[in-house]
Amino acid sequence: MIHHNTYRSHLRKIAEHEVWLKQFIQKSGWISVPAGAKPPVKVTNDMRAEVEVYEWHKNPPDTYFLYVDEAEKKVTNWTGEVLGRCIFGTKYTDNFGGKRVPITVIGTNGVNYHGTYFESSGTYARIKAYK
Repeated sequence: MIHHNTYRSHLRKIAEHEVWLKQFIQKSGWISVPAGAKPPVKVTNDMRAEVEVYEWHKNPPDTYFLYVDEAEKKVTNWTGEVLGRCIFGTKYTDNFGGKRVPITVIGTNGVNYHGTYFESSGTYARIKAYK
C-alpha cells in the first residue's frame, strides 16, 4: 500500500486533472478531449488504483463494487489488486434467467461484507458491510 504523502499527491493530481477535463464536457454529458490537448498533470490508472486501495484500507466503505475470481476465491478491484477472499453460497437463477451467487467477503481492510455475485453477467459483485 502507498504512503500517505503519495496518496495526497495522487489525489491532488487527480483533482487537477478532473478540473481540466470539465472544459471538454459536451451537451450529451460525454467528455471529448481534442487530439492535441495537453493535460496539466499526468494521471494513470495505476495512480487511481493506488488511491482506491488506500481508501479501501483507511476508510472502509459500506458498499462496494468489485470483481470475483472464482478459481482463486478472491475479490479484486478493477486493476486486479486483491481486496479480500470470498465464500460462495448456493447459486440460484433470478426471474430473468440470470445466475446469481450470494457471497461473503472477508476484506483485507478488516471488514466483512455480504452481497451478490452476478455470475451470468460477468465477474462482478455488489457488496455491503455487515452491520
